[in-house]
Formats: sequence, C-alpha cells, structure tokens
Amino acid sequence: MDAPHPMIFGTRVRRVIGVAASLVIVAAAAWAVRDAMREYHYEDLRASMSTLPPLQILLCLLLSAGGYFALTGYDTLAGVYVRSHLGWTRTALTSFISYSVGHNVGFGNLAGSSIRYRLYSSWGVPAADIARIIVFCTTGFWIGFLSLAAIVFLIEPAAFPPVRFLPEMHDTRYLALVFAAPVLALLGWSAIRRTPLSIRGIELSLPTPDIVSAQIVCGIFDWGLAGSALYCVMPSTLAIGWAPFLACYLLSTVVGLISHVPGGLGILESMMLLLLAGKGATNAAILASVLVFRVCYYLVPLGAGSLLLLWHEAKRQRRTIGGVLAPAVQGIASIAPSWLAIGSFAGGVALLFAGAEPPINSRFRTLGALLPLPIIELAHFTASIAGTLLLLVAHSLQRRLDAALRFGSWALALGAISAILAAAHIELAAFLLVLLAALRLGRDSFYRKSALLNEPLTAPWVAAVLVASLTAVALGFVAFESVHYRKELWWEFALHAHAPRWMRASVGTSVVLLVFAVLRLLRAARVQPQLPAQADLDDARRVIATTSGTSGNLAMLRDKVLLFNQTRTAFLMYGVNGRSWVTMGDPVGPEEEWSDLLWSFQSLADDFDARCIFYEIGSRRIDLYLDLGMSLFKLGEEARVDLAAFALDGKEGSEFRRVRRNLERDGYRFRLMPQEEVARRLPELRQISDEWLEEKAAAEKGFSLGFFDEAYVSENPCAVVERADKLCAFANLWLGGTAEELTIDLMRYTRDSPNGLMDYLFTSLMLWGRDSNYKWFSLGMAPLAGLDEYAPGTLWAAAGRLVYRYGEHFYNFEGLRRYKNKFDPEWTPRYLACATAWQLPQALADVTVLVSGGIRKAISG
Repeated sequence: MDAPHPMIFGTRVRRVIGVAASLVIVAAAAWAVRDAMREYHYEDLRASMSTLPPLQILLCLLLSAGGYFALTGYDTLAGVYVRSHLGWTRTALTSFISYSVGHNVGFGNLAGSSIRYRLYSSWGVPAADIARIIVFCTTGFWIGFLSLAAIVFLIEPAAFPPVRFLPEMHDTRYLALVFAAPVLALLGWSAIRRTPLSIRGIELSLPTPDIVSAQIVCGIFDWGLAGSALYCVMPSTLAIGWAPFLACYLLSTVVGLISHVPGGLGILESMMLLLLAGKGATNAAILASVLVFRVCYYLVPLGAGSLLLLWHEAKRQRRTIGGVLAPAVQGIASIAPSWLAIGSFAGGVALLFAGAEPPINSRFRTLGALLPLPIIELAHFTASIAGTLLLLVAHSLQRRLDAALRFGSWALALGAISAILAAAHIELAAFLLVLLAALRLGRDSFYRKSALLNEPLTAPWVAAVLVASLTAVALGFVAFESVHYRKELWWEFALHAHAPRWMRASVGTSVVLLVFAVLRLLRAARVQPQLPAQADLDDARRVIATTSGTSGNLAMLRDKVLLFNQTRTAFLMYGVNGRSWVTMGDPVGPEEEWSDLLWSFQSLADDFDARCIFYEIGSRRIDLYLDLGMSLFKLGEEARVDLAAFALDGKEGSEFRRVRRNLERDGYRFRLMPQEEVARRLPELRQISDEWLEEKAAAEKGFSLGFFDEAYVSENPCAVVERADKLCAFANLWLGGTAEELTIDLMRYTRDSPNGLMDYLFTSLMLWGRDSNYKWFSLGMAPLAGLDEYAPGTLWAAAGRLVYRYGEHFYNFEGLRRYKNKFDPEWTPRYLACATAWQLPQALADVTVLVSGGIRKAISG
C-alpha cells in the first residue's frame, strides 16, 4: 500500500499567508511609529520617560495590580461553574501566573493551558474540569471586551476618534449595539432557558444568569483597569477624556491580539500614536507613557509570576528531593522548556534593541578608556548575532531539543560577554547569565535528539522573529534619525560612531536570518510514512514484551503506521483519514520516552499539513499533550477488572456460577490454546469468525479493534471453549510483558453456541489470570461513554453524545457499555486530544471512519 500523501504545498501557503498578515500589521505599525517620531530625537523619548512623576508610575502599578486582581475573578467564577472547592488563594495564584505569562507571550501553547493544567492538576482538579475552566476564562475575557466597548461607545457617541485614511465615524452608538448584541443574547439565554437547548439532538447549556452577570462585571473591571493604568501615565497635556481614551486602548489591544505578536509589541504603541495624534501631547511623550505602561502592566507581573511559579514548583518537590538547593533545581527543571523559550526570546530582543540605541554616555566613556576600539566594534556586532540566534533557538527550546540546549547556552554566554564589552550593559548581561544558569539547571528537560532545522516553525513564531528584527531596525531609525545617511558611514570606525555600528550589526542580523532561511529550504524532505515492514514489527514485539500494558498488540494488525523513537525502545501507532492523523492510545514503551515521541509525531504531522488527533489516551500523562498545545475532551471510559478481588462467590457471582455449572455439565470446557497450536488451527478459527460475522450481519472493524487476519491471530495464544474437541468459541489473548495486565481482542463464537458462552469464556479467563498473578483484566474502552458526567451541556460532550446515539449502525456503543458493566469493573476515563474545540466534530467523524474499517482505504488512497 502507498503511504498517505497530504498536500504539503497547502500548509506552506497558509503559513506564508499567516506570517505575511502579521508582517503587514507590524510593518504598518513600524511605519506609523517612524512617521510619528520623525520630528523627534531618541533623546526626546528618554527625556519624556525621565520626567514622568513617580506618583503617576505608582498609580499605574496599583491599577495594574487591580487589573490582575480582576482577572482572578474569571478563574474564581469558573471554579463555581465546575463546582470546584479549591479555594480562592490557589485559584488566584493560578490565575495570576497564567495571565502574567499569557499577556507577554503571543503563543497559546506557551501561555494558559499548560500552566493552568500543571497548577490545577497538582491540587487534584480533574482534567475535564480544567478544560472547562480554560474555555470559561477565554469566553469571559472576550465578553468583558464586548461589554466595556458597548458601554464606552454608548455613553460617548463620538468616542472613536477620527483616524487618518479611514472614514470618520460621527456616531458610534451603532458600534455599541453590535458589541452589546452577543452579550445580551448570552445573558438573556441564560436567564430564560432553564434547561439545555436541544438542536437536532445536541444539547447546549450555559452557566446561570448570576455567573454570566458576574463574568461580565469581571471583564469590565479587567479591561477598564488596564486602560486606566495606561491613561494615568499619559502626559498631562493630552486633551482627551477617559471614555474616548478607553476606546483607543480597546481598539489598539485587540489589533495587537490579532497580530499574534507577543504582547502586541509595537502594535499598541503605533495604534496609540495614530489614534491620539493631534490631542495636545507630543508623540515622544505618548510613546514614553506606553513604554512605562508596558513595564508596569507586562514586565513586572511577568517577573512576579515567574517567581511564584518557581516557588510553587520548589514547594511541590521539597519532600521528595533532599538538599537545600534541590527543590529550586527541580522547580526550574520542571518549567524550563516553556519558560526558557520565553526568556531566550526576550533576551534576544533585548540584545537587538540594545544594539539599536546609543549607549549610556557615562558608562561608555569609561568603557572606551579601558578597551581598544576593535574590541568594542566586535562586541557590538557579536551581541546582535547572539540576539538573533536566541530568537531562532527559542522555538527549539520550547520543543525540548538537546541541540537547542547547546546552541542556547553558547548564545547566552556570548550575548552576556558582548553586552558588557559593547556598551557596559551590566543589567542585560546579568539577565542573560541568570537565563544561562537556569538553562543548565534544567538541562535534563531537553532530551529530544533532533536537528534544529528539522523542527517545523509555526506562523506565529516566524512572525515573532521577523517582528523583533524589524522592530530593532525601526528603533535604530528612530534613535539615529538626526544622522545623515551617506555611503561612507558603513566604513566609519570611531568610538562615538554609534550609527555605523548599528548599521553593520543590522546587516549581520539579516545575514543570519537569511542563512537560516536558506538552510531550512535546503533541508531534506520528510520521508512519507509507510505501513510497518517486518523489521518494524519485530522491534514492536520487543517493545511490547517489556511493557505492562497490552494495547501495543494493535500494532500487529499492520493497518497503522508505526513511529519509533531513535533507539527504537518505544513507538506510537497512528492511522490517517483525510488530513487527520490519529494516534491509537498513548505511546508504547518506557514513559520517559513518550514526550519525545509525541513531539516527533506533531512535527511530522505539521510537515504534511495534517491535523494531530490523539485518540483513547489515558489520564496519567495528560500534561504531555497539553505541552503540545492540545485541548482535551473525554472520549469514553475503559473497564478494568481487579483480578485480586474477582471471585464467583457470593450473590454477585451467582449468575456466573450458574452459567459455568450448566455449560460444564453439557460438556463445554475452557482452555488456553498455545501460539503454536493457533497457527495450525487457523482454518477452524477462520470458519468460526466468518460464521460469527454472517450471523451478526457485521463487517470487520479496524484501528482500535482487531479484525481476523491470519498473521495477526497467530501472534498470540487464544482462549477457547471446546466441546468434544470441537471449537465453539475463541478470543485472541494479549498478555502484558510484566504480568500487570491481560485482555482479549477478537471474540468469535459459532452460530449454535448456547447463551452465556462468552460469559463463561470471560470468567474462566479472569480466574486463570488471577491464578497466574496478573493484576488487571482490561475489558477495553466503551467509546463515548460517560459524557453525561463530563462537562454536561458543553458542545464537545454534546457532539460526542450525538455520535454515541446515532453511530450504532457503525459501532455498538451502548450495548458494549452494558455488557462490560456486568463484571463490576473500575471505569477510568479516556480522552481525545486535538488542537482546538473547532476540530472536535471533524476529529470524531475521522475516528469513527477509522474504527469502522476506513483506515485501510485512507492509507491506500
């Protein structure tokens, strides 16, 4: 069979479009800043910042703190919504840390989900409730924006100031109605509709009117306090009221969010300059106020949130790790990849910005007296190169590459030394050295053996790198606006020739980016995935024999692609339907290898423009999937029987005893057929299987269930029921490699088999497993079961129930659940993970096709 061949060209086009859109916004922002600052010098900006009264800065800090306090209301209300009893202190801590990072980072997989999951799960909040909390908080954030915008535009009909090149809007009450409509609809629906709304079998419910109202109030305070924090540091000469200013802030912030630029860097500044032009304050003073606001509302909370997260991680680990420094080391290691990606990106931006501005005169005079000019020139150039390398390596740090650890360490060390030698940037060098120490302490988190050029770059990351580089260039144009350009500047070397030094560094940055882009284009193409060869199956058998679980045996069906780690000690299996690549279960093999496999799978899928879907994953390592930026949805429940407690005694086992006694009286016997005998008696087993399919008028399944294939059935022993040496029923047996678990896959019996025959086979096999010291008997998963207890009324639960209800033609969902319940199992949740909730309906449809046997057509087509 041929391997799947998704359209790689399509994903590249979409990425280019996404990057181009961000760059257009950033280019427009850079042009606006440069145009607005044409009449001012860099010293004017410094002077404006230095003249801000301390009282105004303190008020900005207090209002920023109030804004983050209002943000905790989202998580608090979400806790009420999911009926969590976590308490306000822990909820507020989680909220503050999540938002302090999320406001500074433009990448969703680094911001909210992973941090919320890590903190909430450490306090025992179920994964399903965490998913609902994340959706609730995101909704509240936008409800707040719509509510405040509607109020502002309603009370100030002309609040939206005229903007150059755009038609003037004299009355914004129409905008107020547009913004208010969805909020009022949501509030009205929650007040009128007491029961979930059913649309073609899909039930949709909302929080109570009290919770929605409180959510609106929190949102208004959140956005209002943030805008007020910026308003209070604006120049006193600014002739604009609070409400019109708030309209400018709301618009500027939303444009920054749309651009995907971390923290809306440069977008907020340019939009405020554009919207406040001609309002009585100089552009230098406005820009200085926005920069001060950035420090108060973005950077200070980010530092505080980082320390709080480190404190929390150290507190979690102090009981299990000895020594005074061990808790801190472990805490740093646990958050290293995402946090150091942010820090490295910030360090790279700082180095580029430092190279684009004149140094502090007092420090530079001392430096010039101590060092020769060639050393200063070389240090300035290498500082910009190191900054560019940090921008490029940040993405690979987040993806836990060991190569990123090495390159990042060298870039940080080079950047710290160059920052000192180029302009005596002591504070920046200290920051880079702290990052270097944290990177080395957390080195165990960077275990993925992959080349930097092999990792797919997402559009937001590419845009962020280009935005940072272009912003540094724009800053240089602003800083050296008074320097008249001439060709001789490129070759001018003098102690105070800062503009030529910046020009040469900018060229160096451009060359590094160009070389990186060329190497990416020339990298070897990804090998298209293939169905497993015999060598792959042999390696898979070795892995399965060392693991406690049994699900790895599905690899022997040969209908799924196998992806191994580099040492081939672990693998995951996946199938393809259209553009969806669906893994079957968690990776198989040592748990420490799982993360590397999952990242490799996502990278491979990204290169082929595929949607990553993780089907039937357990709850033990959900954090790995959240690190990938996935959203989780409960898919069903797995039934596992505790064999140590399983017995046929007592009232509960009376029915099983009766069936067992009657069948054995009639001559039926249970036994285990060894693998060698299975291979000899395949024709008999095939006859039973065909007869069973004909009787049930059913077709073979695939993907998550076995089908009768002679090579597959011969892989393992079979549990059989015989009568007078004639086979009556069989089930192929999966045995865990460490005697932890056993289960069966195919279950087939003859047309004339008596009632209760499969009960007899199951109970006999469980008794055999108990006597053989196995701990668990897995009855497998009941797909889409238990969704009524999981996030009731939510869209993904409703979609799952829809497939559960109407998918009986393809898969016996309800009957399977009822049958497994007879054995009084322990039900444990299984999940589906995909990128967003919008992908869920498509993901469920693709999984249904795969389970129904469509995987062979998908791979061959």
